[in-house]
Amino acid sequence: MSAVVRISMPRRAFVASLTVPNRRRANIFAMATTFKVTFVNKEGQEKTIDCRDDDYILDAADAGGVDLPASCRGGVCGSCVSKLVSGEVDQSWLCELDDGNVLTSEQMAAGFILPCSAMPKTDVKIQYSNDWGVSVLEQWKHTARA
Repeated sequence: MSAVVRISMPRRAFVASLTVPNRRRANIFAMATTFKVTFVNKEGQEKTIDCRDDDYILDAADAGGVDLPASCRGGVCGSCVSKLVSGEVDQSWLCELDDGNVLTSEQMAAGFILPCSAMPKTDVKIQYSNDWGVSVLEQWKHTARA
């Protein structure tokens, strides 16, 4: 008689261990709302793309041919930092990060977003520059204190 030893972990724990924490997975059966996302570069040129409400803005930008700066794609490096000119995004999971958050509460209140971690809740307009990165956040800290 042979014995079979089954070592298992709950499916939910296994799936969770393979995904990035706090990231939403698109539900292919859900009816998503599509919003217009307008990107404005430092020269003032605009490009508008469609972005589903369950898609990260950076992913939609890549698919739509907008060359946003990006590195980690997880909200911790700051290279994709952009300014929300109008509209509303959901980047609430960033608030769940303790000391690892690139954006402070004050910077988020001032309109800075990380497109890699933000999903549109309305039509939005976003200003960006390929040379901003973390430097724009440091500059903001100094001007906000003055």
